[in-house]
Amino acid sequence: MILNGIPASETLATFTAAQQISFLEISPVRDQSSDQDDGTDLCVTSPEDAQIWSVYGRDAAGMACLIHDIEDVTEAGPILQWLHDTTGLPVGFHSESLWIQPMKTLSLAEWLTDAIHDDLPELGSLDARADDFDNHALTPLRESLCLACGYNGDPIIHPADQ
Repeated sequence: MILNGIPASETLATFTAAQQISFLEISPVRDQSSDQDDGTDLCVTSPEDAQIWSVYGRDAAGMACLIHDIEDVTEAGPILQWLHDTTGLPVGFHSESLWIQPMKTLSLAEWLTDAIHDDLPELGSLDARADDFDNHALTPLRESLCLACGYNGDPIIHPADQ
């Protein structure tokens, strides 16, 4: 797999070693720059406002370096599973209002399931709808992770397997 955030002269192993990466993190990202700005101003945002999803490597001090940008969140699961399996590093989640500590991808899928349920109105509430879970902004990431990490008892999926 070619990772678009790592220099072409590096491998994933040499990059993570050189940067002393201790965990991985996926974040929804948005370009906050205006038409008058030169370049981009990429910022972590809410899942609802994400233009892309970025996977960062973080060192023990919390400094981040980009590993890979993902345009379609439904592709995130296999990529995260491959990165987790290849590096042995745990994976966390970070948005503008939520930070999930690094863990195994299966645990992250379970945590996202709980976070989505916690964010929904009570079932008996007038605000509740039958499709609330399916329409939650984190559901595509959760579903992609569930399919990739064997959450449902299916085999683990890596990008090369697709």
